[in-house]
Amino acid sequence: MAIEMKSATNKSDSLFQFNQRFLDATRQAKNEALEQLLINCQLVNATAMLVHQLQRERGLSCIYLGNRDPLLKQELLQQHQRSTSYSDILQQLLEHTILDKKGNHSELRLICCISNAFQKLQLVVKQRREVLQCNDTAEITLDRYADTILALFVIILEAADLTLDHQINRHLMALSSLMFGKEFVGQERARGASFFSHRCNNELLSEQLSTLKQKQQQHFSLFQQLASTEVKSIWHANVSSHELQRQVTQLRLIITSAASANESEDLSDVWFTVWTSWIDQVQQVEQIMCSQLFCLAEAQIARQGRKNETTVSLMHPFGSMDWFTEQTSFESCPSRTVLDFLQFHAENAEELSKIVNEKEKQLQEQNIIKQAKLLLIKHYRLSDEQAYKQLRSAAMKNNTSIIQIAEMILKKYHKGQ
Repeated sequence: MAIEMKSATNKSDSLFQFNQRFLDATRQAKNEALEQLLINCQLVNATAMLVHQLQRERGLSCIYLGNRDPLLKQELLQQHQRSTSYSDILQQLLEHTILDKKGNHSELRLICCISNAFQKLQLVVKQRREVLQCNDTAEITLDRYADTILALFVIILEAADLTLDHQINRHLMALSSLMFGKEFVGQERARGASFFSHRCNNELLSEQLSTLKQKQQQHFSLFQQLASTEVKSIWHANVSSHELQRQVTQLRLIITSAASANESEDLSDVWFTVWTSWIDQVQQVEQIMCSQLFCLAEAQIARQGRKNETTVSLMHPFGSMDWFTEQTSFESCPSRTVLDFLQFHAENAEELSKIVNEKEKQLQEQNIIKQAKLLLIKHYRLSDEQAYKQLRSAAMKNNTSIIQIAEMILKKYHKGQ
């Protein structure tokens, strides 16, 4: 009987020690996750700052391609320097927090997202030279910057996906929605400024601006559903200014009526100034939310620290079972609400992937059209505008699209080589 009791005690001790190892591993995993959370907060903030600079650079680039003003060129060069400095900040952060962590592949998807974003940034650097030499169209420039900014957004979404704390996850989703809405405001700023500076007929502009407005409303609405009461109060006090929205509405009416006209007054500076004021106000809310994100992360770390300090000594398994309830906490396990958020995020990421693929397709088509125009310019000594009109005329005559005509021209050219 004594032998059987001793055997049972040994088995219980063994099980107890095994469970203790898992509890220690759980605490260690939580601490590592909290360390990564702080890194992700820094990553989100640095990425948001870079995106803001690229959005401004995009708008100035589109205006310059239209008016080629020497003074604007100097402003654009200064903006290139600002964007580069914020890109360097993000790069240094990534070197210290990710690249120096040799052999750590726990954030593989995040690393892949970062790699893709920096490949896009390299293309933006090349795009700058093309813009300064006026070798590219505003449409290609718009697509290039939008493609890069979307790739940077994926980093933020992936950082959110690595966070299982409900409150922080909700905050990150609200911040992501705010940034998406801001990006569509930025695209509207660039398209409108480009139209006024080029002073050309654009039959698709009204539809494009209407789509951007719809996307802004969609993402800002989602942001307000997810944001805290404090953030929503700041939003309504700063961004929903009656005077600012009146100016936006007035300029939208002007550009809608001017879009189908052959000539329009150059309101690019006015348009750019009003939309920049709007974007800067949204960015203030964005920065407040980034600061709050750090506070939420630090509070979570403090809570975890208190749990580690107040952990009671494990009792013998034949004693009270209080040790189990005190040592085993399921608070940080994904609750139903958090899983719902992750599911929503997956759907949002899928939508983002579709947008990115669509943008990449548009960029490829723009490059094909550009090559076809260059052939027409070379063989028929046409201007860029004349070459485009030839493509458009051929498309209308054959009841097809411009991209199909461009592909036919390139195919015929390569056959003749």
